[in-house]
Amino acid sequence: MTWVDPIEVIRNEDEFGVYDSYGGNCNNYISQCLNAGGIPMDSDGYDNEQWKWYGEEVDEDQSATGRSPSWTGVNEFYHYANENEGYGLEALVDENVYSGSIGDVLQYGHDDEWLHSVIITDVVKDSDGDILDYLINSNTTDRINYPASAYGYSELRLIKILGWNNSE
Repeated sequence: MTWVDPIEVIRNEDEFGVYDSYGGNCNNYISQCLNAGGIPMDSDGYDNEQWKWYGEEVDEDQSATGRSPSWTGVNEFYHYANENEGYGLEALVDENVYSGSIGDVLQYGHDDEWLHSVIITDVVKDSDGDILDYLINSNTTDRINYPASAYGYSELRLIKILGWNNSE
């Protein structure tokens, strides 16, 4: 909640850089949220199996240097969540869109081009307990507890965040 504001654009640039000029800061923001929620950075894997931010430059070495594309990229994060095995983030991709929980990630797109990531902050249910909508936070166009259904994208996918795996 610290790094979203409906009036003023604020960013955590001293710690994690800013990627607005690269198409958006959205995935950088959700990565920061997941990390702040206790999921440690992962520099163990290769290619799409890293999720880290130790500096601006892309660095896919197995070290605590640079950043992985999955930290800041929408598609790259999806691939990391899908392909990571062993240490690091545990997630399920392409789950039923109406099975999300607080802390899960929604990604929006058009024509199979995935463009935006947000984090679920609340689940809106009907009187029978069925999910009607989500409230989300976003840090490209800053939104706080904004209805997920109000975004103008034609496609939506869910990444369920299960936690993290401490084993190799």
